[in-house]
Formats: sequence, structure tokens, C-alpha cells
Amino acid sequence: MAVAMIGPKFYAWDRNGKPLAFGKLYTYQARTNDPKDTYQSEDQIVPNTNPVILNGEGYANVYLSGSYKMVLKDDKDNEIWSSDPVSASEATEWVNCLTATYLSSTSFKVNGNFTTQYEPGRRVRIDNNASEYEYSTIDSSVFAAGETTVVITDPVITTGLQETCVSIVGPESRVEGNVQNFPDLIAAQNSKFLQEGDSFSLKERISGNGGGAIWDVVDETTVTVNNLNIVAYNYDTSLAFVLRIDSEVYSKQFGVVADGVADDTTSLTALRDYIAANTEKELIFDEGTYLYSVSPNWAIPKLVARALGTVTFRNTGTGNCLIFDDPTGTTFDIIWCWDNPIFIEGDDNTGHGVYNRSVHHSKIAANVRGCGLNCHRVEFAVVNEYNITSSINKGPFYSATAPAGISITERNPGEQASANIWYNPIIEGMRSVGIFVDKALNNKFIGGTSEGNVGNNIECSVDSRNNSFEGIDLEVSGASQSFIDRGRWNKWLGVFCDQNSTIASTAVGATIRDGIHDTIINDGAYTTIDSAHYGANGNELTDTGTFTTIIDAYDIESASIKIPNKIQGRTQFTKTETVGAFGVTPLVPGNITKVGIPLAGVKVGDLISLSSVTQEPNTFTAPTARCNIDGQIDITFSQLNGAAVSPLPAGGDFVISVNGG
Repeated sequence: MAVAMIGPKFYAWDRNGKPLAFGKLYTYQARTNDPKDTYQSEDQIVPNTNPVILNGEGYANVYLSGSYKMVLKDDKDNEIWSSDPVSASEATEWVNCLTATYLSSTSFKVNGNFTTQYEPGRRVRIDNNASEYEYSTIDSSVFAAGETTVVITDPVITTGLQETCVSIVGPESRVEGNVQNFPDLIAAQNSKFLQEGDSFSLKERISGNGGGAIWDVVDETTVTVNNLNIVAYNYDTSLAFVLRIDSEVYSKQFGVVADGVADDTTSLTALRDYIAANTEKELIFDEGTYLYSVSPNWAIPKLVARALGTVTFRNTGTGNCLIFDDPTGTTFDIIWCWDNPIFIEGDDNTGHGVYNRSVHHSKIAANVRGCGLNCHRVEFAVVNEYNITSSINKGPFYSATAPAGISITERNPGEQASANIWYNPIIEGMRSVGIFVDKALNNKFIGGTSEGNVGNNIECSVDSRNNSFEGIDLEVSGASQSFIDRGRWNKWLGVFCDQNSTIASTAVGATIRDGIHDTIINDGAYTTIDSAHYGANGNELTDTGTFTTIIDAYDIESASIKIPNKIQGRTQFTKTETVGAFGVTPLVPGNITKVGIPLAGVKVGDLISLSSVTQEPNTFTAPTARCNIDGQIDITFSQLNGAAVSPLPAGGDFVISVNGG
């Protein structure tokens, strides 16, 4: 007859004292590696599989016959414990069960000397007279005055304590490299049973602050303790703990506190240096507020950084708040918190919110809640993508005064910011210009807004070239300028402006296409105004520029196209006009001319072509026209032969095309 291993069922637990769901029990002939069957019942008719697969609650029917070697593993084949031999007559994991007396949440005592049985490193089961057992690991046991006092690693003992048992699995049964568990790093550092080659798991690095990870125990002479990813083992100073880092580096695992109180300057700098030396690893910022007095320089080639939850960088110093700076070289391919932008906070004494110099082909996102200078400063950047927000409408700024807006320029002469894209920028309530584009070319701003700023909402300097602003909202400027363009070939496409849209006298080749405007002021050269709506607040389009092209500019107030189209300063339009009766040709062959025919928009020198809708007699050539006085034209027919008659005795309709001269 076979004997049940533990009562009617065999139960197993993981190292946290939780049921070992879908664990595996391997059974062998005692003191060998030869598999040996266990059974599903005491009649030994149906053998179990080997290994025995535990169910989701961590138990199975296991009946033994004779002596065994047993190895318990989890569902991923990580060893939990092994024991050899285990016989049918003593087949139970929990042994040496004793009546115990409560001392504290981490200590108890039993009568007699049980220091051998209750040795450090062995698992212990606590019966608090509750519905479930508690589990922990023995830290120490001392015999004195007829009693053994036992200290455990976890605060799981209550005043209802009745009995304690220890596991048959002792410290010597675990394999080297086994993963043990601790609530936090301090508990691991103060434990007394870790050995070189071991690993352990932390629930949190700092209690209540997260940062759980796997650590490895190594020879202290092979590493340099930095109290970040390498820390000392207090119990055995010949050993040290090394943070196990795979493909991702989490900031709180590394030792960054991010609680809004502790100064993280040193740990952030060390984290930056580690990532710079290990660029294949992804940087993860855990949720929290990171305080620092000096920002690390995150200009690291191929850096990939992500934020979990709400992440805030708060600069308590005087420099720039978030730095990507390559002052002499070039850095490529950074992806910074693109899917979940971090918050940037600095007071009036700090520098720029986000500072980007000579970083290219990168994607950078941030929400600047305060700083002393520009919310975003770009000096020499090529083919970057930005997602930048700095808005009074997102809540009060951290700084006493609002930041300045986005500023774009060169690093050195000839090193302009070029071919960058700002997606949906939200720039509101800046203390000066919202977006200032200086030595920059071929950049795009797509969507978003720059509004409610003290200065111009957007200003392009004389050194800006070929930049475009598409679908951006430019309302309520303190300087009454939705935008002012002083540069060359900049484009304003589908923008919304409720104040002045100004093309300055230094501007060349500007384009205003579509969009809604109030006042359009053009004083530039070769400006194109195409299908723009103006007069949103009742104001006008004023053109004093040279070689201006205007195509279908629509006056919102009058619901009409009031200003004639023109191409590079030349009036251009086509219309159909009805003209009254023509007289009889005075002499044949000869001409008959009707003078002073009104035609709005025509000027002396304009080129005029026309055709008669009403057919004239075939004795006449096609009509011609010219403008001798602004606002009117003369139309002439030539009769070649026949009796003198009128080409159109009842008048007729003409299609007239005017192309300014």
C-alpha cells in the first residue's frame, strides 16, 4: 500500500508562501537520478506523471512507496527545493511543529533547544489561528534559559500565534543561483544567509516607492560599489549586490527616488552615464517627481526613453531644465518620451525648459510647466520631430512668470535649424513671442496653437526661409499680431488669425493660402494671397507690396470677392459684360469703335482680349479692346467689305479677359 505524502493531498508553496500553481514535482529513486513513480491513490493502480503537475491551487494526489529523491520546480522549471531522501513514513514538507509564543511581528519563542531545526535560511510556517498560514524565512535562532528565540524576515506574526513548523527544505538544499525574495533592499542587505552566486528578488527597492527587481550576489572585489546599481552586502562585506539589467533600465530600480523630496541629481547623472555606456538598453522613467539641481545631458546617440504614468522633472538649480546638447559634434536618433511626454518644471531662475543643440533625426516630447527662458530652444537641429506643450490653460505655471515661447535658430553661422516638424504645438500665455523663427529653413508647424501670448503669436525674422505653418490657431496676441513674417518664402496655410496677419516689407515670396484672417497687411515682394478669407472682425486686406499675386481673396463681411485677382502685380480676371448698340461703320473698309464702356478693375496698359457672344456679320473681323482710361474700355470692330452696317445694332454680350500689364 502507498502512503499519502501530505494528508490526502500534496500541497506546495512558492518562496513567497503562495500556492505553487502548476508547479512540477520530480521524483527519483532515493540518492539517484533514476525516475521513480508516485501514485494517484493508495492502491498504487494509477501512477502519476513524472513530473507530477500541480493544479492551479498548487496541490495534487501524491502517494509514495518507499524512499525518494524529490525536486520541486515552478511552472518555468525554476527549482524551489529538493530533498533526498524522503520516505513514505515521513513524507511531509512541514516538520518540527512546535507550540510557539508571540514576541513581536518578526519573532517568537519555543521551549527547548531547537536552533538546529530552526536554522537561519530555512522556511517557516506560521499558524496565527487564522484561515490561512503565513510564511517567512528564519533570520536567526538563539537558545538561552531553556528557550529558543527565533527571528524571521517578514512581519507576519500576530498575537494569535499558536504553532510554528519548519520546512524540510533547508538552506543547503537550494541550488546556487536560486532566486530568493525580500520586501526591500534594506531587508536583503541585512539578511544573513546569502552566498556568492545567489540571486534575490525585491518587491520594492525602497519600501512604499517601487523599484522591484532581481539582484545578483557577487564577489565585492569584482565590482565597484556605487550605492545605485551596485550596493554593499552589510552582513558579509566580501560580497556585493548587482542589479540585474536586461533590455530595460527602470529609474527606481537604479536608485532614483523620484518622490518630490529627495535630491536625485547624483542618481540621475549616474543613470545617464550608464545608459550612455549601454545604448542598446531602453530607459524607463518610473512615475514620480524627480528633483535635481543640474540636468544630465541626454544627448546620447540612439537613446530610447519612456515614461510610466505621470513623470515630472523639477529643476531646483539655475541651468536648463532638460538638456540635449552636442556643442561641437552631432548626435542622432533619440526617442524621448514620445508617447507619454514628461512634465518639466523650473522657476524663474532656471534656463530653457527644453534645450536642443545639434541633435538630429530625433523625436522629443515634453510639457513645460515653467522655466526662466524659452519653453523650447532649438539651435541647429535637422529632421527632428517635436511634441511640445507649454500652456497657461493647463494650469498655473510652476514659475512665477510664464516662460518665453519656442525659439529656433542656428548653432554657428550656416548651421541653421532645418527640416524639423512640430506636431500640434500648444503654446499659450507666453510672456513674449509665442514662436520665434530666426535662422531656420524648411521647418513645419502642423496644427496646434500659439495664442494669448504677450508678444506676437508667431514671428519670422529676415533670416527665416521656406518655413510653413499649417492649420495653426493664432488668436489673441498682446501685440495684435497673429503673425508677422519678415523672411523669405514662408508659407501660412489654413491658419486662423483674429488680428493682424502681416507680411513685412523685408519679406519675399510669402504665401497666405486658405485660412481665416481679420486684417491682412502685405508690404512684401512677390507675396501670394490665394483663397484666403479676411475680415473676420470686419477689417480689410491691404496690399502695398510689389508683384503681389491675389487669387479669389474672399471678404467675409461682404460675402464677396472685392479685390480683383492679379498675378505678380498684374490684374487678371475674366468676366462677361453686356454692351449696348454699335453704330454704322463710317467708311468701308474701316472701323467702328464704341468708347467708354465701364469695366471695373481694368487699368491703362492692361492686356485685354475678348470675344463676342452675339455673332457679328461675317463682313467684320473679331473685335479688339484697349483701356485708355482706368475703369473703362473701348471696343473696335473692323468691316472689310460690303455696304456699311452696324456690327451689333442691338448690342450684345462679350467675354472679356484682362491680364494686367
